[in-house]
Amino acid sequence: MKMDPPDHPRIEEFNKRLRRAEREAEKLFDTFLELKDLLKGIIEDLDLPGCRKGQLGPVHVAHNLRICLNHNGRYNFSCDLQDFTLSPQLASVLLYLSGADSPETQARGDRNDPDELVAWRTRPDILAHLQRSSKKPLRPGYVNTVVGKLKDALEDKTGYALILRGNEGVRLALKRGGIQDLRKPSERK
Repeated sequence: MKMDPPDHPRIEEFNKRLRRAEREAEKLFDTFLELKDLLKGIIEDLDLPGCRKGQLGPVHVAHNLRICLNHNGRYNFSCDLQDFTLSPQLASVLLYLSGADSPETQARGDRNDPDELVAWRTRPDILAHLQRSSKKPLRPGYVNTVVGKLKDALEDKTGYALILRGNEGVRLALKRGGIQDLRKPSERK
């Protein structure tokens, strides 16, 4: 049996303030969306370097990628305080691109790149990693499919374009040294 809350002036005041705060939060969120659209228009009008059409601002560079392996064998990630999970295959590619399973590669990066991001991975290297993971031969075009899925998943989960593609290959927009690997040493490959 549901009971009505007792009439109490403090409860009524609480409910009144709560409704006001909810209305103000809605207005603030609407304002945020309007500002985001306005900024997107400004960027497209100015055609700023480093900005791609349809992308809000320059590429976001992540400063922190936290990796955890949970009790059921799936990976939990946190990228600049945005928590998410990925399918096992996409998690494997993210770990490979980040250099988490080969810290020497992650720390070294490319000395010719002044941006201090983790190293580029060539498409043949990514294909070899995928073939080792799946234990079966894969066609080279499959790399673009998987990287595209990872790019879309990361954009969906973090709101940022964290995958960079170029003639050099593919890389994660993550600062070198930004990995916090919380897996036990025995869980690392």
